[in-house]
Amino acid sequence: MAYLLDSNILIEAKNLYYSFDICPGYWEWVKYAHENGTLLTIEPVQDEILAKEDELSEWLKLCPADYFPTIDDDCAKAMTEVSEWVIAQGFRESAVHAFLSKADYFLVAYAKTHGHVIITKEVHSSGKTKVKIPTVCQALGVRCTNVYDLMRDKGVSFNLAS
Repeated sequence: MAYLLDSNILIEAKNLYYSFDICPGYWEWVKYAHENGTLLTIEPVQDEILAKEDELSEWLKLCPADYFPTIDDDCAKAMTEVSEWVIAQGFRESAVHAFLSKADYFLVAYAKTHGHVIITKEVHSSGKTKVKIPTVCQALGVRCTNVYDLMRDKGVSFNLAS
């Protein structure tokens, strides 16, 4: 089992809490956790981030290719299950389209297929205007948590260098 990062984890870390110049230890941990088989993301998440052409996309370009596994043939069954569930829940048509056209859809299917845990900033919602990753995960038996719980579980801390 590994932990799959949603794009919002990396984007918000770069933009807010763990910018490259303030907290390089966060990025070192992400790299270390990947090298130890704990943390990865998927190619559609990489594609979303690379489209922005910023400091984060430059950092991702330096990551090894195996950090971004492709959506494999094994995911087809899970993709069908995810899309059928989302369509059947009465979400607004625009919300369904947005979810199925972004990396979130593939992230849930990949995690379900490979037994991984999704790490996201999103929280469960019973609303029908946006499909949230934790809502889909809860319904389909995929584990989902946030980056802070992951770091606590793994004993990660960032300390001021003397």
